[in-house]
Amino acid sequence: MTLFGLAVYFVALFATFFLGGLTIVGVFSVWVEKAHRLYFADLMGAGVSTLVVVWLVHSLSGPTAIILVALLALASGFLFIPKDQSRWKYATLALGLGQVALLFFTLVYPVQLPVPSSKPLNWALGLAGVDQPEYTRWNPVARVDVLPPVQVKEPMIVGGISSVYLNSPAYQQQEEYSLRLVTLDGTSMTGLYEFDGNLSRFEFLHHAIIAAPYQVSVERPTALNIGVGGGLDIYWLASTMPAKSRRLI
Repeated sequence: MTLFGLAVYFVALFATFFLGGLTIVGVFSVWVEKAHRLYFADLMGAGVSTLVVVWLVHSLSGPTAIILVALLALASGFLFIPKDQSRWKYATLALGLGQVALLFFTLVYPVQLPVPSSKPLNWALGLAGVDQPEYTRWNPVARVDVLPPVQVKEPMIVGGISSVYLNSPAYQQQEEYSLRLVTLDGTSMTGLYEFDGNLSRFEFLHHAIIAAPYQVSVERPTALNIGVGGGLDIYWLASTMPAKSRRLI
């Protein structure tokens, strides 16, 4: 089933670019003497759509924006139908009406995509004891899901925490941590910790496995940090892992 899903995905993805390329080649072949204008229109359309799609995805959600783009593609295809091919025109109009109806339907009843069991988001929903995220928003990169606060005893951080520290009396006396789990497209999960101004609550950062390079390196190394986020990452870099200089990516 997974292979079938991947096949459908790649065929649909390839068909989109292939048919779009055929359309552009066909236009340039018919109006070759106006290639300069066509090229300008092509670049202008690409630039404008790149800007507009950011607003569309934010306002309409990913699935609805795709339906709107499909409707625009259908309208473009309608302009290429020869005048003597009335049958194709009627078929295109009927398909267009169906897409318009589908567009309005998704505006009233937004598409709720199921969360596969293989996604970390599914595990996070179970941990929070809810069926749906507390907040969901699409952006041009991914779908962002934020879950209700959960209480955890062991801090969630990439690589985990040193077992020596987890078994220490200092850690055993710590209260549970309150955090919200955030995912991108159901993966890339991170935790937003509740912060009340007490920095001692984040002593575990000194004992995180990914802090090992700083422990065995020189006292103030020159560091390259890739994939820096915000909040916890910034605090960690600024106060717990001193370096002579940093490059952040």
